[in-house]
Amino acid sequence: MLNYSIYPGELIFEDYDTFEAEYEEIELNDEVRLLVERINNNQLKISQIISSNPNYYLLQEFQPGTILNTTLNLNQNH
Repeated sequence: MLNYSIYPGELIFEDYDTFEAEYEEIELNDEVRLLVERINNNQLKISQIISSNPNYYLLQEFQPGTILNTTLNLNQNH
């Protein structure tokens, strides 16, 4: 990998070897699952699409890097 920068490599890649992203797999329906990384409590970042249907790979809303906003619906009536 080449890196042209005015900053020293030690500064740029300081935590590169210790960083481990935590991924979750969510199932949207019977045809598609997404591998996502939680950014915070309300947002997920898509890392990978898992589907045997090639049409899902063409959808803009499922592209890797897309941020999904989530809401938690709690049923308060027991």
